[in-house]
Amino acid sequence: MTVTVSVTVTRVREDGTAGPLEEELAAALAGPVEQFSSMLTWTAQQAAPPDHGDREKVIAEPGRELQRQLLESTFTTDCAREERAAPLISAAGIGHGTVKGGAAGAW
Repeated sequence: MTVTVSVTVTRVREDGTAGPLEEELAAALAGPVEQFSSMLTWTAQQAAPPDHGDREKVIAEPGRELQRQLLESTFTTDCAREERAAPLISAAGIGHGTVKGGAAGAW
């Protein structure tokens, strides 16, 4: 028996219409979607022979990997949504490439 699993992630707007995800979010979710699809495929094709305890063992490691990938995806989406500070230009018109937090008045 061959089973193919396809997971589609779409954004549902407040009005109920669906549309594509932003590129950054789609990229961040690609790994977890693939991992989840792989786990579903295993469940459909191979879960029957092992007993209950063995099934738990087989699912545990990919389940932890799915959790890790989901957590990493939250960090990736946070970074993509983070507002970037405008470039800092001094009173003398000199541009500064980095801004250190808490540095004001640290003389």
